[in-house]
Amino acid sequence: MLEQLRRNQKFVIWIVAIVFIVGMGIMGVTGIFEKPRDVIGEIDGTKVTYAMFQEELQKNVEAYRQQNPDADISQDMINSLSDQTWQRLVQKIVLGKQIKKMRVRVTDEDILNEMQNNPPQELMQNPGLQTNGRFDRKKYLTALKQDTQFFNAISDYFRESLPFTRLMDKVKSKSNITLDSLKAEYMKEHDEMFGKVIFFDYNKLPKPAVTDAEIKAYYDKNKDTDKEIKKGKSASMKYLIFEIKPQDADFNLVKATIDDIYNDLMKGADFGQLAKDESEDPGSAAQFGSLGVFGKGQMVPEFEKVAFSQQPGQISKPFKTQFGWHIVRTDSIGSKGGEPQVKASHILKKVNASIESKDAIQEQAQNAAKLIKKIGIEKAAKQLKMEAMDTDAVYSDADFIPGMGKHDALLKFLRKRGVGAVSKVEKDRRGNYIVAQITTKSKDPYVPLEKVKMRLKFELEKQKNVEAMRAKAQNFAKMHKPEEYLVYAPMDSMIKVVNLQNFKKDTYIPEIGKVQEVNEAALKLNTGQTSALIDSKEGQFIVICENRVKADMKSFLSNKDEQKKYKDRMEEQAWNRWYDATMKKAKIVDNRQEFNF
Repeated sequence: MLEQLRRNQKFVIWIVAIVFIVGMGIMGVTGIFEKPRDVIGEIDGTKVTYAMFQEELQKNVEAYRQQNPDADISQDMINSLSDQTWQRLVQKIVLGKQIKKMRVRVTDEDILNEMQNNPPQELMQNPGLQTNGRFDRKKYLTALKQDTQFFNAISDYFRESLPFTRLMDKVKSKSNITLDSLKAEYMKEHDEMFGKVIFFDYNKLPKPAVTDAEIKAYYDKNKDTDKEIKKGKSASMKYLIFEIKPQDADFNLVKATIDDIYNDLMKGADFGQLAKDESEDPGSAAQFGSLGVFGKGQMVPEFEKVAFSQQPGQISKPFKTQFGWHIVRTDSIGSKGGEPQVKASHILKKVNASIESKDAIQEQAQNAAKLIKKIGIEKAAKQLKMEAMDTDAVYSDADFIPGMGKHDALLKFLRKRGVGAVSKVEKDRRGNYIVAQITTKSKDPYVPLEKVKMRLKFELEKQKNVEAMRAKAQNFAKMHKPEEYLVYAPMDSMIKVVNLQNFKKDTYIPEIGKVQEVNEAALKLNTGQTSALIDSKEGQFIVICENRVKADMKSFLSNKDEQKKYKDRMEEQAWNRWYDATMKKAKIVDNRQEFNF
């Protein structure tokens, strides 16, 4: 049994390395670390050093690769792994401080007890710990006693995870879930109505005219209460991106390899086998190079030109695209719907930017920063034959830059420096270099009218149409008896009848949305009753109750298991609210992009 367990030990170690509170693996990649410096960020007052972050990545890289031996570690994958590692650090540090603050204690005895009585759920799926497909507790306990490595792995898992479990339990215990709150939650879920709602569809009315003066008046009236208008101080900037991409010298380095492959093909080597063995496009390599059938416009132009220009069976000479060097074999040519199609296979050798190329691009960015300081970013961009990208306004509560995404260093630069200031050379998450210049700063807390004009125009159009529909709705309710509503409503193209199934306190009306007044009115009805006309800012409605199902509170109060289910769920919700609030309060400074993380 132990021999079988050891064969699965890589899996075991990977599983027990996961802290349940994080909910994700900590994965890393090697070969991406450059120029070690000092602090790459700060988490709730704790400085995160380069060495600390690098260690988190490196100590898990082997586990990741063992679980994903054929994975293609692309730049996007590197970014994903870095994000996961950073997120774990954030959670570990922020919640670690809460563990101390709330005086959560875990003893060696506690850990041993958990090890013996509560093995990780993931571990219970390990074949080495099962008998006839089911977890075998005796095998597990034997492994703990006889396998020191396994014992230590499980011990480390609980030493790290148990304090977080206890923290969660402590937060939940303070959530103050009472019997009354359980009853309210049960009522919300089991108090429901089946029937129909008649909606006087203002969308069917012609679009009303809305003048600029009306929009301006609406803006002035609501700007202090509309959170999409009143957003605080703002700043904007222009920036240049110096993309990290392979240079001619990098392509030349790989050229000899692709030439050797081509020469082998010309000597009669099997294309499919060479593609499987040599191609660096994992998707097609697994299919012996086959890309299947494709039409024009589905591949990059250079690739498409070669594939469509050859005869069936013809193999191209090596050619390059943005992805690297290719050799293409055109397998067959046809058409579909009158449009040409080709079936082709290829061999790819990727080309990546070398350290020398990256250094050269960084130097270009540094020189650009000096030039921008002298003549400004617009003139510099023109001289460098580049396009200066422009951000939208970045407001005081923003945690990302429009068009760029999250970048703490540039956010800090925008908030601390004045108009005309030029940033130092920064990196984005893909490793590209960025140089920025602040172009505007404003203390005006309001988003300019022009930025929200279309939204306000839409809102005013809606208000006018809702108002215009009111007379029609009132006339309908006056002209017909309640029992006639469902006879005459479908005859009117401006009235919509919508079925309501399991309609509860927080249910959305299909194709319409949530209208609180409708929900409240619906749950006041009994079977066979019809509501009065409901006039809301979302329109006019009439609710018809065909079947009313009320919560069986007597049954609920006598069912302790049901009460526990609700209590557990409400405590989980309380934990989530506490967790979100705690994370939101934590001050996070993330400068990983400067370190190629």
